[in-house]
Amino acid sequence: MQVIPQFPLWTAEHRHVFAIHRAELRGFQVLLVECDELFAREGLYQVEGKDHPDNLIRFSAFTRASLEAAMMLELELDLIHAHDWQAALAPVQAQHRYHLPGIAGVPQVLTIHNLGYQGLFPADQFRFTHLPAEAFSVDCIEFYGKMNVLKAGIICADAVTTVSPQYSREILTEEFGAGLDGVLRAQKHKLSGIINGIDTDEWNPATDRTSPPITPPTNWQAKPNARRSFAASWACRTSQSAPSSGW
Repeated sequence: MQVIPQFPLWTAEHRHVFAIHRAELRGFQVLLVECDELFAREGLYQVEGKDHPDNLIRFSAFTRASLEAAMMLELELDLIHAHDWQAALAPVQAQHRYHLPGIAGVPQVLTIHNLGYQGLFPADQFRFTHLPAEAFSVDCIEFYGKMNVLKAGIICADAVTTVSPQYSREILTEEFGAGLDGVLRAQKHKLSGIINGIDTDEWNPATDRTSPPITPPTNWQAKPNARRSFAASWACRTSQSAPSSGW
């Protein structure tokens, strides 16, 4: 259901029209941001290994549209949770631009899945962020004369998480810090790792009705039936003497 038919956002000299849709997922309301001009294209981030040249415009506008929609709908937010550099401008914009009820004071969390992707852009694209001039500083988005969007998110977020406790420790080192280890060590007090995994109750082969039942992993007698079902579902030929795997 479309809850905000359309509203314009300017990114420097570019005007974009967004719409907000509402859906329900397992009892939770989900808001979806639409802007075909920016996102209805091949490849979410890149095509044939090359980043879309307007990625900063795209994801700066996306995070701003999300915050604007929250204010227009007068949502009572408990938390703003951003993932990776593509959404890392959310805590930055909330801190530097949206000093308004509904956004100001809401806790901000940034989760890093892969520190190697940081959102590096030339300084002359700073106008696309719609941030005030003071944000282009070593204490925010400036990084060796360029912009580093992930760095700004790390600094501005109230908490930073990674996909495991081990990864949260690794990225503090020069070997795995991808150039941001110094920034992360300075922000170590708000860094933690939460193990990335699955809901073992929901994704349990012993109770999954969509696949043949498999009792504990030690029940080898049940595995051939699961193997045959897996092969049949993909219309593939398999041999009982060769291993099968799926991911």
